[in-house]
Amino acid sequence: MRSLLPVESEGAAPCSLVDPLLTICLQHCDSILLLLEPGENVASAEALLRPMVESAFRLLWLMQKKERADQIKAGRLTFPSFSRLVRNVAGAAKRKPADLQTVTTNLHDLAHAGMLQLRNHFKEAQKNTNPIHVKLGHRLPAILAMQMAMIACGSFCVITGKQQEHEQIAQVYLVHCCGAMVEVLNAFTPVKSMPPTN
Repeated sequence: MRSLLPVESEGAAPCSLVDPLLTICLQHCDSILLLLEPGENVASAEALLRPMVESAFRLLWLMQKKERADQIKAGRLTFPSFSRLVRNVAGAAKRKPADLQTVTTNLHDLAHAGMLQLRNHFKEAQKNTNPIHVKLGHRLPAILAMQMAMIACGSFCVITGKQQEHEQIAQVYLVHCCGAMVEVLNAFTPVKSMPPTN
């Protein structure tokens, strides 16, 4: 998606704020995918989920009122807290998650080695882990990274008026979204080479 967005607008308002914000979000997305690739750095990938989501949601928030970018750059406005950004996105989607506090707490926990993340590394928890959960544990952060990259790129295109790039990114997203769904379905296929349970 990054290759579809031209960089010649860099430095022009509001791009002077949204360009770096998009770059940071995409770097988080890329880093999550790189950390997950060998299958050994899941905790580090999970730690980047909150800042990745926050940077994408900041772009969505700027997209709602484009003048916010100039106000933030001038120091007359600051970004809302992470929990407010989550509530804002939930409200814009006309959906009320059952417990937004749980969403924000869980993402904070993953970013700061909280109990949610630590529990996954307890030896007794690892013994009782369902192989499907292990497979999904590697795939879901990757799928979320793809979703946030799309949200960030789409928001950037709306803010900067790049309609053609927006349509191209939507096409790329659909292709990768289909691939991601196949990955999730593969996670539910029986795990081979598992010893029989007695």
